[in-house]
Amino acid sequence: AGEGVLRIYGAEHLLRTFVRLPSLSSLAYKARPGREDVDQLQEFHQRAVRLLKFLEKHQKRLFCAQYEAVDSSYAESFIGTHG
Repeated sequence: AGEGVLRIYGAEHLLRTFVRLPSLSSLAYKARPGREDVDQLQEFHQRAVRLLKFLEKHQKRLFCAQYEAVDSSYAESFIGTHG
């Protein structure tokens, strides 16, 4: 029933999520600054590091070796609607 999410979006999109994690975790802590929340953030950080190490170890299998170039009209239309 169709392609899996990883095949459609790829590990590259997952990595983009990691760029936002520090700011999101900071916002979460500011919203509820308690010891329990610090412990949860530390646990989340440890799991995120393990996931990043896994991605690094399996990068040849998970990441594309070559990327398709898009034409400028596509790129401009995307930036115009999402930028």
